[in-house]
Amino acid sequence: MIGPSRSRPGNRPPALALFAVLAALLMACGGQPQTGAEEGDAANRLAEDLIAEAYFRSFLSRPEVEPGGLVFMSFGRAQDPPFMFLKRFRQSGFEVRPISRCDRQAPVARDGETGEEGILVALSRVNLVTPRKAIASGHFAKVLAEGRSYTCVVEQDAEGRWVVASAPVHD
Repeated sequence: MIGPSRSRPGNRPPALALFAVLAALLMACGGQPQTGAEEGDAANRLAEDLIAEAYFRSFLSRPEVEPGGLVFMSFGRAQDPPFMFLKRFRQSGFEVRPISRCDRQAPVARDGETGEEGILVALSRVNLVTPRKAIASGHFAKVLAEGRSYTCVVEQDAEGRWVVASAPVHD
């Protein structure tokens, strides 16, 4: 019989259900299927994200950083890390804020709203040397005009976690 479906209310005809699933998948993929190269790019972005986390955590253990102190984080010179990235540091014992909260006109790293002083840690570059080893470079400063550039080796350990394998070295 051609005409309206006699299926129970709430049930979709199989063709309509299939169309809905395909439409949802296409929207999730940005309208295009992912290629092997895009999947590789996604894996590299994930690795770089985990490397960045290891890099930032290594600076939280430095003697210049007061336990429980304020830390401004930046990707590059002035790019805020994503909110979900910053959220990973909530249990670190530090007050972590994006670089956009730092008063860049002040001589020291200071919150533009509260005036609270802290330190600035910036990650400038991640260079994947191998799938399990990277070189991370960035900047660390309490007094903004006197910051130092640092480079460290970050590697995957036996359990697959990215860890700083060599102490950050001043460039």
